[in-house]
Amino acid sequence: MGHRIAVGVECLSEYRAGIARVGVDLFKALAMMAGEREYILVADREIPWVDEGVTRNLRKEQRSVFHPRLPDGLAIPLWTQFQLPHLLSKINSDLYLHTGTPPLLPFLPSWLKIRKIVFLHDVINVKSPEFFKPITFVHARLAKGLAVRFFDHTLTNSLATKQDAVRFLHADAERITVIPFGLSKIFHEPPDRETMSRVQGKIGHHGVPFILFVGTMEPRKNLEGFLHAFRLSELAHQYRLVVVGAKGWKTEGVFRTVEKLGLTDSITFTGFIPDDELCVLYRSATLFCYPTFDEGFGLPVLEAMACGCPVVASKIPAIEEVGGDAPIYIEPKSRQSMASALQTVVRDDDLRESMARQGKEQVRRFSWDRAALEVSKVIEKVIGS
Repeated sequence: MGHRIAVGVECLSEYRAGIARVGVDLFKALAMMAGEREYILVADREIPWVDEGVTRNLRKEQRSVFHPRLPDGLAIPLWTQFQLPHLLSKINSDLYLHTGTPPLLPFLPSWLKIRKIVFLHDVINVKSPEFFKPITFVHARLAKGLAVRFFDHTLTNSLATKQDAVRFLHADAERITVIPFGLSKIFHEPPDRETMSRVQGKIGHHGVPFILFVGTMEPRKNLEGFLHAFRLSELAHQYRLVVVGAKGWKTEGVFRTVEKLGLTDSITFTGFIPDDELCVLYRSATLFCYPTFDEGFGLPVLEAMACGCPVVASKIPAIEEVGGDAPIYIEPKSRQSMASALQTVVRDDDLRESMARQGKEQVRRFSWDRAALEVSKVIEKVIGS
């Protein structure tokens, strides 16, 4: 009988944001691996995206619910401290792999003899607090700092995140392994006609070329700077902007900027859309722009490249790790740099074809099967230590 691994996805109740998507995709890949090891999903509430496609090769699935109406900030610590230890003991788990945001209190009681691994997705809210609410910085500094100390091993999605963890959280580099993300198969597959028609209905303006932005609408994503750059590029009379992403915080400035720059008739806000529809937009866009100030990985860049969409992205370490030589890089604080890049890409058909080709080559380096294999190796090492 192989080891029994509990995979924690606390409060990732919707397959929407990047961390939630990473958690479920990694869980899928681990569960599909051959061998005697058993993976058991544990969570503090029912997770709607756990369907037959995810669990068909699992020997067992386990859920427990702790007052599902409590806010996450209170529910996760209560779950971690009081229910999770008993659940892990009940299922006789050998190791606990936490894939979500590190819990505020990462301690497990001393009577529970179990190894622990945490996936640290980024340290942005510690190193760049100006982009977050004060309470977010305090929570992150405490939770992530304790996690790298009290978990037996830490996984990061990029070398940039590992270096940030060492610098800002004083983590032990020897106890951190870099494992880049993979990519959902849906971004490698052509969409069906029904989905294409549905997406066209959402964005309207049939046949009008557009530039795509994907990301939660919050200061860190630099959407306001992107709007200014688009206006500066003088492309608004030929191209539309399609902005995909849920509202975060401080979104009022975005809509004020749209009105101030006279872009109301040149922009479409779709809100959150599912992956199959997002795939259509990547494949249809003239280019994808990702002007973010900071990232731990930059999953949308990978998605866009997989769909053959040319990418203009911020010149920051994590994005350069993901994009390689395929994107055109810009300084996120320079609107002129961004505007010039937009102009360069939309006006050169050969360049776009070359960027699309390079992007697809770059994407081949990223695979959930490869990531799961590397995570599996770390699990064996931690259990055996």
